[in-house]
Amino acid sequence: MAEDLSPSAGKIRVKITCPLSVVADMEADRVLIPALGGDFLVMPQKAPQFFLMREGKVVIQRQDMADKVYWVSKGVCEVRRDICAVMAWAEEKTGVSLDKIRSELERGEKLLTTLPAGKAAWAIQNRLDFYRLILKEITS
Repeated sequence: MAEDLSPSAGKIRVKITCPLSVVADMEADRVLIPALGGDFLVMPQKAPQFFLMREGKVVIQRQDMADKVYWVSKGVCEVRRDICAVMAWAEEKTGVSLDKIRSELERGEKLLTTLPAGKAAWAIQNRLDFYRLILKEITS
C-alpha cells in the first residue's frame, strides 16, 4: 500500500532528500528555499514549480514550533500543490558539529584525489563545497 503524503489542510509536506538518506520529512506552514534567482517562499496551494537551488539554508516554519533550519548544497526543488521536495546534500543546523564537518572534508578530499575527472568527481566536489560553506558559517 502506498504511503499517504498528503499534508493536513493548510499545510505543506516538506521532504529534504540527499543522496544517502531522507534528512527531513514533515508538515509546515511555509518553507523558505534558497533558489538560484533569490529566496523563494513556498506556501500551501502553490502552483507547480521546479527550480535550481544555490547553497544556503532551507527554513521550515510552523506556528507550533521554532523554525527548523537546514544547510543545503546546490540542488533542485520541486513544488507540487502542497508538497515541497528538496533534493540536495543537507544537514540540520542544530545537528552539525565542527568535528563532523572536518571529518567529512578530510574524507571527501581524500576520495577526490582518487577519482578521475567526471560526474563522480563533480558530485564529491559539490559535497566538499557544501561542507566548506557550513564550516565557514559555524566558525565566523
